[in-house]
Amino acid sequence: MQAEKVEVGRIKLSEGRKKVGVGRIKWSAGRKKEDAGPIKWSAGRKKEDAGRIKLSEGRKKVGVGRIKWSAGRKKEDACPIKLSEGRKKVGVGRIKLSEGRKSGCRSN
Repeated sequence: MQAEKVEVGRIKLSEGRKKVGVGRIKWSAGRKKEDAGPIKWSAGRKKEDAGRIKLSEGRKKVGVGRIKWSAGRKKEDACPIKLSEGRKKVGVGRIKLSEGRKSGCRSN
């Protein structure tokens, strides 16, 4: 059984991969892909939006922007934000949330 090769942009589909969208995407086994963008999906990830995002194990879907999600994070908004363990969701802007802190949009 030969894996169907889809060439849309610079994409390589290996065995167990589903069809991809557009852009430089690498799909691991059992991935589902609708949209596209420089995204790398880890096992069990679901992808709706796009952007330069890396979803690791235990991460939820993200929004837009260069965001790194740690395990168990939920992401609605976007921007250059890094959520570390124990942080709640953030709003907008370059915000660093320390553990146990809750932030709206802007932090002082």
